[in-house]
Amino acid sequence: MNKFKRNVGVISNRQSRFKEYLEIFIGVIFIGISLDTFYLPENLVTGGVTGIAIILYDKIGLALWITNVTINLPLLVLGFKLLGKDLFYKTLFASMSLTLVLFLLQYVPCLEPDKTIAVVFGGVFMGLGTALVLRRGATSGGTVLLATIIQSRIKHIKVTTFIMVVDITIVVAGLVVFGPLTMLYAIASVFIFTKVTDSVISGFRTAKTAFIMSEKSEEISKVLLTAINRGITIVPARGAYSGQKKDMLLCTMNTKDLVKAKAIIKELDPNAFVIVTTVNEVLGKGFSILE
Repeated sequence: MNKFKRNVGVISNRQSRFKEYLEIFIGVIFIGISLDTFYLPENLVTGGVTGIAIILYDKIGLALWITNVTINLPLLVLGFKLLGKDLFYKTLFASMSLTLVLFLLQYVPCLEPDKTIAVVFGGVFMGLGTALVLRRGATSGGTVLLATIIQSRIKHIKVTTFIMVVDITIVVAGLVVFGPLTMLYAIASVFIFTKVTDSVISGFRTAKTAFIMSEKSEEISKVLLTAINRGITIVPARGAYSGQKKDMLLCTMNTKDLVKAKAIIKELDPNAFVIVTTVNEVLGKGFSILE
């Protein structure tokens, strides 16, 4: 029986690892499409190794995949001991997969988009790809990897600060090579892909949380539990001015349930004090599974 359980555990672990690497690979495909189909034709330099690759392609005709592997492979060798086994293998897989995708995409006919389409869809595809890679605890190498290596040698340098400085330097180089208008388009695309990355990582799982203060908190909680089938937390509270002690109800729900909840609260206690706020992600029973 113990042997059977171990075998099941091994299979489950392998399936989980396969799912992780598959998601990384899908993310890399999105990144590759963003670079080759949208950013490269319009010279949108958004920082990182990809920004360097686009500049080199314009100036000396060096293919994106060559720049990617030439820069990232030495960094991976240097960062082997720093990244840890899991992160190293995932980053190696992501970086080499991106090299392969960029190599294959050079043989796919170009869409020749205009700048607006390149900015929007390049940002969306880059955001989707980056989020899928980051969600599985990997990076595609580049400035993040370089920053990690530098920070291990010079302790007082922050990784985020170094990445920002390097990326700004590359964007400025793009400004010099391609001009201010193209740089502004690139910055707009960075804004889009940052927003998309944040949204995908949080999983579009927004919800509403209501904080309810009422003289009839017990009655309201009982009705809400039945009507919207959501858990409610009772939090002891005390008014700073009056010193009066009350129970505050805290309940997280979707927008549809919120409409019903407000109607119930209004009917039971029109004088109730209710604060409603939007939360970016909710994980657990009744919502998305905790991953």
